[in-house]
Amino acid sequence: MKETLCLHPALPLLIPHYSSELCNVGGYVIPTGSRVFINVWAIHRDPSIWKNPLEFNPDRFLNSHWDFSGNEFSYFPFGSSRRICVGIAMVERMVLYSVATLS
Repeated sequence: MKETLCLHPALPLLIPHYSSELCNVGGYVIPTGSRVFINVWAIHRDPSIWKNPLEFNPDRFLNSHWDFSGNEFSYFPFGSSRRICVGIAMVERMVLYSVATLS
């Protein structure tokens, strides 16, 4: 399930955030009050973070530290911080249940 959400996140662009102060991110100046969209789809396909990011490989999540808490900014299919999805527990159970009923 984690690999599926890595390749196909529920929201490819997370809910917009607003910058509260002038900041510099990756060499770009973000003015105060700017609307910022986080592109989770691109982060989950970044070859500098993931080995073979376009390949479906569920083994990459076996015995690993990746979870849905939103604290790791290389893998956050449900967002992070105050805007994290409140339905994570339900989604986790429903996806596994749906897959189990297919067999």
